Amino acid sequence: MYECPNCGGDLRFDIASQKLKCNHCESSFDPYEQEKQADAVESTDDEYQVTVFTCPECGAEIESTNLSAAGFCSYCGGAVVFSSRVQKEKRPAKIIPFRVTKEDCRKSYLSMIKRTPYTPKELRDPKYLERFVGFYLPYWSFRSKTEREVHFDGVKRTRRGDYIYVDHYHLSGKLDASYDGVSYDASSSFDDGISQRIAPFSTKNMVDFAPSFLLGFYADTADVPVEIYQNEAYTTIAKDIVRRLLSSQGFQEGGIKVESSATAQIRNEIAGDISSERMMFPIWFLTYRKGDRIAYSVVNGSTGTIYSDLPIDSGRFFRASLLFAIPIFLLLNLILSLSAQKILIFSMLLAVFTIFLYAMEIRAIHRKEKRKDDTGYQWKQKDEAKSAAAEPEDMQGKNMTEEYQRRSQAKNTERVPAKNTHFTEMLGAVFAVLLSALILFWNPVEDLFFYLGSVVSLLSIGITILGVIKKYNNFATRPVPDFFTKKGE
Repeated sequence: MYECPNCGGDLRFDIASQKLKCNHCESSFDPYEQEKQADAVESTDDEYQVTVFTCPECGAEIESTNLSAAGFCSYCGGAVVFSSRVQKEKRPAKIIPFRVTKEDCRKSYLSMIKRTPYTPKELRDPKYLERFVGFYLPYWSFRSKTEREVHFDGVKRTRRGDYIYVDHYHLSGKLDASYDGVSYDASSSFDDGISQRIAPFSTKNMVDFAPSFLLGFYADTADVPVEIYQNEAYTTIAKDIVRRLLSSQGFQEGGIKVESSATAQIRNEIAGDISSERMMFPIWFLTYRKGDRIAYSVVNGSTGTIYSDLPIDSGRFFRASLLFAIPIFLLLNLILSLSAQKILIFSMLLAVFTIFLYAMEIRAIHRKEKRKDDTGYQWKQKDEAKSAAAEPEDMQGKNMTEEYQRRSQAKNTERVPAKNTHFTEMLGAVFAVLLSALILFWNPVEDLFFYLGSVVSLLSIGITILGVIKKYNNFATRPVPDFFTKKGE
């Protein structure tokens, strides 16, 4: 679709020059001028043509205007052969072109990895870093321009002796507020938690969309409707307005404070002043896969902000811990003189803390596994469940057959989340608490029993700490995604 006018070679968007560049003759072209020539037939003011690639293993879909599919899926990390189809996509209004190069991306990633010494060595492999892929993510961006009279309630409290007098006021004023760039990712495949971590994107380089900006990159599909984020966007803007009203330059000057119900009142006032547009924002995407778990590293393509799932290598952790703990133990043994009973009490307290840490990890894992905080994903699951329930029986049977055929072509990979809610490893710390309590209650005369109890307790705690590391690694990684079936939960 996009060929060099001079030699017919492939064109790519060059980040350094912010122009289209030919891979063969290195000629440069303006993205908008090239679109006029290349897209006269294949796109309109409302649509443009893309090739959609579907991963046969996890069902993820990505788009491209000129690239063939990569040899691996960025979402599940599997080495696959993509199926493809050509379709029309609705044009976004704006796009933020890439500003961060792949080399900048690698440097930022390596700088972050140096500060995390317990990560697996595979994450530092230069060959692994070559798998960073440039993506454009679809976003819904909300803006608000309000110039109107607003009305809300306020109170003023005055103390007189033993009494507090509360005066209620109905406040009104001229509100002049402008908000732009309140954005939410429009892809159910991409985790909302990650998009929030790498936000915000630099909107100063935002330009009108043209398909030529996508040359050399992939794009995620936009499948979450704008209505899903409207309430959240309205509330976010209203809360910020109320926060400013509560500041020293607002209605606080006369001792009047805005009541908590003002957020809902302001939200209703400004709802008609808020509009939305679909936009494309750039990211660099890297996937690490081990067994049935994956880890993502994502770099904001406009600011360089990085987020990464970082598992721990238990071998590295314990080797470093021993090297650190042995000299500290010897030093403390020279300085302090602890009784056998106090050592056992310390072991019991350490076991209690380990149990608490273990339980917190399991709770955090559960929310992440189920993507409880991912608004777009949760909507997609409910929508898929409603659609499945509304289908006639013959259509359901047909869809089940099609899905079975797709799955039978995929590699035999387990996509069930890891069993993260098992408490087996925590029994070590529980045993340490019970043993310590029993010996302290018994209170034997000989110190040997206290020392033996401490040693056994610490070994039991070590088992639980291994469990904590295992649970942390499950928290720091994700189950291999399955976008073929999104059943409501």
